[in-house]
Amino acid sequence: MVGDFRASLYDLFGYLLPGLVMTAGLGVIWWTVFGESRVVSIDFFATGIGSACCLLLAYLMGHVAHAVGNSVAVMSMKDDRFIEYLPCRKEMFTRRGVCKLLRLPASGR
Repeated sequence: MVGDFRASLYDLFGYLLPGLVMTAGLGVIWWTVFGESRVVSIDFFATGIGSACCLLLAYLMGHVAHAVGNSVAVMSMKDDRFIEYLPCRKEMFTRRGVCKLLRLPASGR
């Protein structure tokens, strides 16, 4: 099972590293708000299960960051040329469709 695991450079640089940065940033924010001491304990990461959980969380957070980045890129397009390449309902991905889905006022620029 472990021998069949493959990771590409896109997984590493596109998901894991941005996820590590995002997880570390959220961890620092969490520690400054809810931390009880000035010293950060890394005992959890010294175990194998702690490191694996951290990497899994970072990978998932990388997917979240990637999805948010794609959403921002789609919303910032001035024209709708990208829609013809989508394999699903096209009207959902127009500016009007996204604003309707999110219940936002459709404002024209």
